[in-house]
Parts: sequence; C-alpha cells; structure tokens
Amino acid sequence: MFAPSKPFMNLNVGQASRLPSAAGASPFGRFAAGAGGTPALLCSRAGQRAFSLLEIMVAVALLALIIVGLLAMFYQVQRAFRSGTAQVDVMEGGRAATSLIVRETQEAIAVQLEPITNMAVVLPVVDLNNNPAPATGSQQALPGGDTRQNFLRDFFFVSKMNDEWVGTAYRISNAVSGVGTLYRLVERQTTNNPWFFASNFAIATPYNNTNFRRVMDGVVHFTVHLYDANGWIILPANNAYPSDLGYAVTNGMLPAYVDVELAILEPTPLEKFRYRYDANPVQAGTYLANQAARTHVFRQRVPIRPAPADYGQ
Repeated sequence: MFAPSKPFMNLNVGQASRLPSAAGASPFGRFAAGAGGTPALLCSRAGQRAFSLLEIMVAVALLALIIVGLLAMFYQVQRAFRSGTAQVDVMEGGRAATSLIVRETQEAIAVQLEPITNMAVVLPVVDLNNNPAPATGSQQALPGGDTRQNFLRDFFFVSKMNDEWVGTAYRISNAVSGVGTLYRLVERQTTNNPWFFASNFAIATPYNNTNFRRVMDGVVHFTVHLYDANGWIILPANNAYPSDLGYAVTNGMLPAYVDVELAILEPTPLEKFRYRYDANPVQAGTYLANQAARTHVFRQRVPIRPAPADYGQ
C-alpha cells in the first residue's frame, strides 16, 4: 500500500569529485589543501609582509615631532593670550587712573590765603619719619639708544564743593625701589578756617593715614608739570627742572594747565623685578632699565579754571 521510496543517495569522498565545480577549481574551494597538506588560505596569509621594527620607529618619531610642534604652537598661543590680557588690564587701569586724576584736578581752586598751599608736586616719603625718597628716578632704555627718565612724585591740591573744603592727594608708596604703588586720599571738611585743614592734609601719607586707597600698582613714573597761561612750564625758585624737591603754588595762584604723566609696568615683569630687588637691588635696577617695551605711558594735559591771580595773567 505504500509506494516504494527512492533509494538514498550514498555519497562518499570518491563521489564528491564528481560534484559540479568551476573549471580547475577544487571541490573544496578556497579551503583546498596546498602543498604539504596546509590550507591555501593559511599559505596566502603567511606570505604577507608585516611592518618592520625600523618602520615602526620612524612612524613613532614622526608622530612625536608632530606632537611636539603642536605643543609648542599651543604654548606660544597661550603665552600671547596671557600677554595680551595683561596689556589690556594695564591699559584699562592706566586710563581709568588718568581719567580720575584729570577729572578731580579740574576742580582745583585757589584758597586765597597766604600760608595755604593750593597745589603741590613734592617728593614722596618712604617711612613714618617722612624721610623723602631719592630725587633721581630710574632710567629705561628706548630703541635707537635713547633713554627715558622716570620720576616718582606726590601730587595734592585743594578744591571746594559748596561750603565743603575738599583735599585730594595722590601719593606713591615704596618709592625707594623705583617702582611704587599709587594711593589716593580724599578728605572733606566744613570749616571757616581752611588753614588747619590744608596743613594737616599736606602731611598725610600712606604711612600715617589709613584712609588712603590703592589706585594702581607697578607705577614707575608719576609726576605733574605746571604751566602758565602762555604755555611755559612753571619752575621753582632755583629754576631747576625737574625740581629736586618739587614745587607748589599758594595764596591766590594756580597754574593754567597741568600735564599728568603716568607710567605703569606690566604684572609679569613687576613680579620679576620685585623678586630681583629682594635679592639684589642693583640687578633689579638693571632689569627695570630694559623693560621700556613692557611699560605703558599715559599723558594728558588738564586745563585749570582761572583764579584771580593766575600765573601768566
């Protein structure tokens, strides 16, 4: 009742050679045995060349040179960025300080009393005993063989707002090293006798008055020149310029113009200068003399309101 089934095909290794295959190809394809019984695939891989030790060393050396070049470029960019940031900070601080001095100096007035100093440019002091700093300032070499002479001076003046007398002082601290810190003091007082107020204010320094506030660090040059209405500089009694001890105007006198000069050293050379000064002041002075390129100078002329007895009138 069952149909006879077809006989099973019995294949053996001998019969496998009769299977259809590509011309000249082994019935086992790419896995056919090669010489010595080794598969052909393994024979082809064994015939490929790998990198030699010399080639690897050359590749590593080239990669190292590329990395060193990239690191050097990154360092230079970072250094330029920091230098640019420091210059921007110094420029902004110097402009702000100069603008502050200019704005307040324009309000100076003549008190009209003989013993009272209306405006003065004097040597800074270096201690509580009011010992003055050296009159000769530092020098800095400029391109072309020229030099710039730096001076550190204190500057103060008197003004009045309504019935209130106002004393404003800009004084240098630590001026003995050639690089100082600029401080500012503003005191106000309502009085009918400004002589006592002006006298006490004229001797106030950062060493004996805690009301001084720091304005700018790294100051290598700060001075103010007084001019009359004809544009001639006002000299002290001994006609010395620049003055060894400074000069002042009293009574009803005021200059027609003042020139405010301020020079500031960048933070990085300032730190190096202070480190050298602690170890060797002479070496620090030599270092400062070569930092003109990293010293920023600000200068501005300020007109003063006419007083009843101005110079040149």
